[in-house]
Amino acid sequence: MTGSVIVGILFWLGLLSLLILVRPGAGIHRTGCSRLKRKHYLLIFTVMVVWIAGMAKVMSLPPNWNGENPEHKDQYERITESFLNGHLYFDYDDVDPKLNAMENPYDREARDREQVCYHWDHAFYNGHYYMYFGVVPVFLLFLPFRVITGYALPTLYATQIFAAGFTIGIFALFWNLTKKFFQDLPLSIYLDLALILSFTCLRYTIKFPILYQTAVSAGLCLAIWSMFCFTKAVWTEKRENKAILLAALGSLLGGLVFGCRPTIALGNLVVIPLLITFLKGRQVTIGLILRLAAAALPYVVVAALLMIYNRARFGNPFEFGQSYQLTITDQSSYGSFWTRLDPAAALNGIIFSFAQSPTVSVWLSHGGVLWECPILVLGFAACADQLTKRKIRENHLSCFLLALLLTSVLIVVFQTAWSPKLLYRYCEDYLWLLVILLFFAVGFRHQEAEKPERYAGGVCWLSVASFFVGCLIILIQEEGSLTATQPELIGKIVGFLSLGTHGL
Repeated sequence: MTGSVIVGILFWLGLLSLLILVRPGAGIHRTGCSRLKRKHYLLIFTVMVVWIAGMAKVMSLPPNWNGENPEHKDQYERITESFLNGHLYFDYDDVDPKLNAMENPYDREARDREQVCYHWDHAFYNGHYYMYFGVVPVFLLFLPFRVITGYALPTLYATQIFAAGFTIGIFALFWNLTKKFFQDLPLSIYLDLALILSFTCLRYTIKFPILYQTAVSAGLCLAIWSMFCFTKAVWTEKRENKAILLAALGSLLGGLVFGCRPTIALGNLVVIPLLITFLKGRQVTIGLILRLAAAALPYVVVAALLMIYNRARFGNPFEFGQSYQLTITDQSSYGSFWTRLDPAAALNGIIFSFAQSPTVSVWLSHGGVLWECPILVLGFAACADQLTKRKIRENHLSCFLLALLLTSVLIVVFQTAWSPKLLYRYCEDYLWLLVILLFFAVGFRHQEAEKPERYAGGVCWLSVASFFVGCLIILIQEEGSLTATQPELIGKIVGFLSLGTHGL
């Protein structure tokens, strides 16, 4: 029995078991998270492990992304070797002299007109190629693995590790919030939201699992664990010294996100209302201020190291390489964020990202996140409910939840200003904030539901619907996607889901 067949069996057993568990009238809708037994904890662990295994398996299916083509999107492996060789640029020996001689090498039409050979999607500066994707994954995984084992870590494996870390982080964060605010939340809601919302945040990482999404998945993993540390420090940790230590760890993780994907790192803004909550009811002394400043010090250290790294490469501490990338659009003269900011374009970007309606053709087309993630609508509907808003105010969460929403919008504004074109996969930069908002909204709405079991069942079935919409999105045929670059992959997926019997 092959590994694919085993994983296929586990997938179908897991899906069947989940559908049985969330059926109307199932006991899991009446089992509060404060009354769990050993078998329930085993169920949570099993669902999480099977989901991570299935997710990793799907990532490894397309040849262009699973390492079968070793030179495809291998910048992380190559830059690791460059660092070991003592420099920050790629060890390429094929720099086209015509590229060096160009007045503006960042003009694609000019490069094509002069028939210049170059490495696509790299930064080019002073005769060398650099990587403009986040460098933190190199130090977290690629360099340690290379030094310890002597082998290069395939980028796919790194992405799988970061995606698994993010998934575990969602389960941990939601469990911590449940213990604090929703002790009677049904196990079905906790389990379904943790599972489906982790999938919602990783759909494009599953679809394009190397290079672009390596940096994104690393940022998401660090961001969710940073949020876990901060929320635990503020809401559940009773000992002040330990809370400060948790905040320091949260600062370190949150700061490292800037070295993965800066737009994800804007999520650190929601720490401000958490800090205000932490200080409420406490005597603000010089000692406390100094300890909080020490807890925030990792932000400063990481920022300083990143600026040193950028200055060493491009002579500018604030330049990550985007201005010098060799892609479709010349971004070398973009200017500052404020000169690029266009209110009309920002508004269009917000509409595109949140509410753009999809079209239906052979495959389901992309749309805004409210179309792509139907369960998010449930969260916004819950926030509009008067009883839910009262519970939010009673728990002093209004500022925090508003910060989650406004930061998501702010991230879209930054994407609009800095990117030549908004791509649907950019939604992963802010979806993780919206799913936290959704968890709070659904949790409080359940507390006020007239028929809690029916509401729990509705949440679960909407989660299932969101799961299948996400699966369709993964299979959409578009440039660079799984099924477009390898049409035979559809047969592979069918074979995987049919336990290897397809075509027999």
